[in-house]
Amino acid sequence: MTLRVSWLRLTVQALFLVLFVYAGLLGMRRLTIGGRELSLPTLSCEYARHKVAKCYLHDLQTFATRGATDRYLSLVEPTLFFLAFCLLLGRAFCGWACPLGFLQDLAAHARSAVGLRHWRAGARWKGAFSFTGYALLGLTVAIALGIGRPENRLYKYGGSLAEPYCQICPGRQILPLLQGDPGNFLLFDRYTPLTQAMSVLAMATVLLFLLGAPALRRFWCRICVLGILMEFLRVNRWSLARLTKDAHRCTYCGSCERACPMDLGGVYAARATRPVRLAECHLCLKCVEACPEDDALVAQWAGRNIMRSKFLYVQGKIRAARSFGRNVAV
Repeated sequence: MTLRVSWLRLTVQALFLVLFVYAGLLGMRRLTIGGRELSLPTLSCEYARHKVAKCYLHDLQTFATRGATDRYLSLVEPTLFFLAFCLLLGRAFCGWACPLGFLQDLAAHARSAVGLRHWRAGARWKGAFSFTGYALLGLTVAIALGIGRPENRLYKYGGSLAEPYCQICPGRQILPLLQGDPGNFLLFDRYTPLTQAMSVLAMATVLLFLLGAPALRRFWCRICVLGILMEFLRVNRWSLARLTKDAHRCTYCGSCERACPMDLGGVYAARATRPVRLAECHLCLKCVEACPEDDALVAQWAGRNIMRSKFLYVQGKIRAARSFGRNVAV
């Protein structure tokens, strides 16, 4: 049987879901380095019970509100951890570790299992998703910075607008729900008119997530603020993890574009033999798995090949198979 990266990735994603959602409940302590808690580039929700790791987006909002008192020095440590992990793996955290990404992939597999086709986002929809994501990122940072400055008009709303994106993030409601804690799911906070409005937005985003995930692959990832932040920073350009295309081996069949959960055409469109560092790419490697040409696409880490596209012949029929550093036996 041929090893498929899709099933390997689902297995890794399931392990990360257990780590981020259930490991703390089983007694695992916080992940630390040198006694410092890790701040990760993935939605390991801080509001889940007994969490073992922190989401950088939560730290970004929390410590940005302290700017008036510590000159933003509290942001330095989580930001260094965040950038270090981005250097190591780029946006592979989105493709391989994010719990919400895993749930969306499960929805996509369920849809395929019943024979339903997924919707592919066209250029206009991609532009709309990108605009929405960047708008949410801008508002998140602006509000967090504003409520941390006494001279800013937003300062007086600190009690209602603390961690603005976390208040509407589907992860804050869905991940605790997976732990058996329904307390935050579709909760209407009556504390102030502003918290009531944020509660309505939170309900809307959860329903949007639940409706969008089965219809469009990686629906929420297209507007996720943490993902948009990594896209803005172009982490795939300076990460040790990268995807390289040999344009001389490529036949431009379009298999990579059809396989891409984010509907990216950049791998297909590349006409030069060089690393393909798309800012939106989650490094899920489905394009490498789908590519029917020997070594046309190669996934690398720190210059070492870890996966390459490969053609195998099975019972007289051509079949694409992938290997990690070597040919896979059938």
